[in-house]
Amino acid sequence: MTKNPASSPDLNLTRDPRQDARAQKQARKIRDIFVSTLKHGLLIFVGMFFAVPFLWMLLTSFKSDKDVFHTPPRWLPHDAVRVEINGQEYPLYNVKTSDGVKQYAALKIESGVAYFVDPAEPDVVIPTELQQGTERVAELVEEVSFRWQNYPDAMNRGSRPGVGASFWVYFKNSLIIAFFMIVGTLVSNTPVAYAFARLKFPGRDFLFILVLATMMLPFQVTMIPIYLLFND
Repeated sequence: MTKNPASSPDLNLTRDPRQDARAQKQARKIRDIFVSTLKHGLLIFVGMFFAVPFLWMLLTSFKSDKDVFHTPPRWLPHDAVRVEINGQEYPLYNVKTSDGVKQYAALKIESGVAYFVDPAEPDVVIPTELQQGTERVAELVEEVSFRWQNYPDAMNRGSRPGVGASFWVYFKNSLIIAFFMIVGTLVSNTPVAYAFARLKFPGRDFLFILVLATMMLPFQVTMIPIYLLFND
């Protein structure tokens, strides 16, 4: 009896090489996506160690002195909500009263006693103890507020008109020093690097190790000698 070649199990189990190539390509693509995602995730995680402190510093620069030391710390800058009474602005408080919580303006606070007024009836002064037992009866009303004035204040605070010094003078001096330091470093280091890399001379390896050793010293080791050098 003649066996039909089409029904041979060996022929039926034969796989198409193109299918294997597509499967390998698909597996490689999935692996590349996974590796790329893992790399980017690791870079983002490590980058957060640098980005978060910078972001905190940037947001803190818009805070008031009181808000900087607020406990617990807050990311966004907050400032007291103020109301104008008789031409002057006063901070607003949420005050617990027998009729519920009301918003009063604090004229002044002395020895734990706040002198509140209702903005609708500014002629009636309401003395209130801020701390009654373990309960605080008044909380400052705050809102998210960026103090853009902090930057002009910082620039003007260091000004000394008598000697012609100001923030912009300090800024200009810093730019000049940084420019010449960078140019001097490039001009002096380029021939040294070329000599170590291309030229052969006696003691080259020893000098190269010596240069590397001085570069690896932490700043804390040279900080005091540098201070004494410039101080003298």
